Amino acid sequence: LKEKATLPHLVSNMAKRVAPDDIKQFHSLYKELKSYKEVALRTGFSASTVSRYINPNRKDAPRMAIEVYKELLHA
Repeated sequence: LKEKATLPHLVSNMAKRVAPDDIKQFHSLYKELKSYKEVALRTGFSASTVSRYINPNRKDAPRMAIEVYKELLHA
C-alpha cells in the first residue's frame, strides 16, 4: 500500500515564491560569493532561479527582477 502524502510533506515540496527582499539578498550574496550555486545553497532557491533574478538583461528575467535591479542602481 502506498502512503498518502501529508500536508507538511506537500508544503515542503512546493516552489518558494521569490519576493523583492529575496532578489536584494541574491544581489548582495552574489557580490560576495561570485557563484549562483553558492547563493542558491544559502537561500534555498535553485541556481537557475538566482541567475534569472540577478541578470536583468536575460530574456526570461521577471519584471520584478528588473524593477529591483533598477532600485538597487539608484540606492
